[in-house]
Amino acid sequence: MSSNPQRFEPEVDDPAMELADFLIRRTELGFIQWENHPNGFSATLRKALVADFITLRDNVGERLWRLFTLRDRDMELMRIAPHLEPGRYSPLANALDKLYRAITKPGPRRIH
Repeated sequence: MSSNPQRFEPEVDDPAMELADFLIRRTELGFIQWENHPNGFSATLRKALVADFITLRDNVGERLWRLFTLRDRDMELMRIAPHLEPGRYSPLANALDKLYRAITKPGPRRIH
């Protein structure tokens, strides 16, 4: 762990970070197709496992993510908000931001 109290660093084998990295790789390779909805993006990862980005538009109309959730039929497994305060740093939020950029960047169709 870092000595900086505002910096959160998960363990190297953190399952949430491993999942985020897996989702980034699979999205970039085109194996995960994300559905575009008016308020976000969603993908069915397995039969009952669903990932969602909830989005809002900023003052200039850019679509930004405000919440990432992962759920199965029975419960929500993960709920992550992006880092919203200056100086706050979360590697998991940064990894999910990279995933969001992979979903929304121009190029091969990742969204339908």
